[in-house]
Amino acid sequence: MKLIPVTVMAFGLASAAMAAEVKEVTGQSALLTFDAPATRTLHYHAAATSSPGHVLTDVQEQTYNLINLEPETAYEIQFAPYDAAEATQTLHVKTTTAAPVKAAGISAGPFRKLSTFPDNVWYPTIEYHDGKLWLIESYKGQLHLSSMDPATSKVLSSIVIVDQPHAGRETYLGIMDSTIHDGKLWTACLDVWLENNKRRTDIVMREFDGQKFGEPIVFEDCPTDYPYGPSISPFGDKLVLIFSDLILWENDKNREPLYYATFDGKSFAPARKIFDEGRNRYAKGVQMGNRFIMAWKSNADWWEEHGYKYHDITMGALDPESGDLEIIPAVVDRKYNSSPDLTLVSPGHAIMVFGKFEHEYNRADPAYNHGAYIGDILLERPAE
Repeated sequence: MKLIPVTVMAFGLASAAMAAEVKEVTGQSALLTFDAPATRTLHYHAAATSSPGHVLTDVQEQTYNLINLEPETAYEIQFAPYDAAEATQTLHVKTTTAAPVKAAGISAGPFRKLSTFPDNVWYPTIEYHDGKLWLIESYKGQLHLSSMDPATSKVLSSIVIVDQPHAGRETYLGIMDSTIHDGKLWTACLDVWLENNKRRTDIVMREFDGQKFGEPIVFEDCPTDYPYGPSISPFGDKLVLIFSDLILWENDKNREPLYYATFDGKSFAPARKIFDEGRNRYAKGVQMGNRFIMAWKSNADWWEEHGYKYHDITMGALDPESGDLEIIPAVVDRKYNSSPDLTLVSPGHAIMVFGKFEHEYNRADPAYNHGAYIGDILLERPAE
């Protein structure tokens, strides 16, 4: 992020002249700070256009990151107390050039908002097949499938593949994953039961040969009785299984470490803990070179002060043989980023999608669902 000088124009109450300032600016955001807690209304628009701009109401954050701005663009940001008739201050800012994050030989982003739906998208997933990107999004209780141009993310077609199954309420479709490996479909899901009124789970793998599923293979030596959010992805001649541990969360709401294990089609290698800061969930990955590039939601940088409120999309370059993990801070914008998924377009090029909320679900100040976002993951240097 780049620190920039800010011109402040105040009108209305003189005491409000320095009530706010812009601390940091990127190609797509402006970090605002206010000198006192309050409920505010923000109005912002590109300065060089006649566009009416956008309005945010019920903003209660004393430090607020304004996102979805265009790169290299001047903006006017006006704000006022929630019940004021007129704005009490105007900030003038100009965004910088949007640039990818580069770390561990990987280039990630910049990420842009998908045009499929304006908001209220849950659990986006993506696959590359037959020259197209295939995106599934849960929107208003339906599952929508869109085909997209991998170069531009332009939507080529869109259909509803699952209608709302229950009138009057949405249905939680569960946590599971599947992948093609060695010409067969593999699935991973959770077997769930109650033990002393606490939920417990087993990770179960099944192979589908085109006619029927094989016998379930249970991860008997899983290091936790409450694994969650499993994902499976090919790596060489094995599958990489990633999952989080919810046992620690039962006693400490800010502890949810991340594990992985390899699976050879018959048995699991011992699991290894690879990240243990804050809460970490919904990891997905792809093989790029001889590394496994993975992404997950993590509140590691926020949990001490803000608990579950904000989550970044953290990426890692994992060596499945040694367990070594290099961290890549892919999306760090003081929002609740969630549920990433990756697909491989070529050996050195993957595409990632994820969902973005204003902050933790169901908070009222305001808990906007911004929709789904997409960006490129590129191998910057050959893997050794």
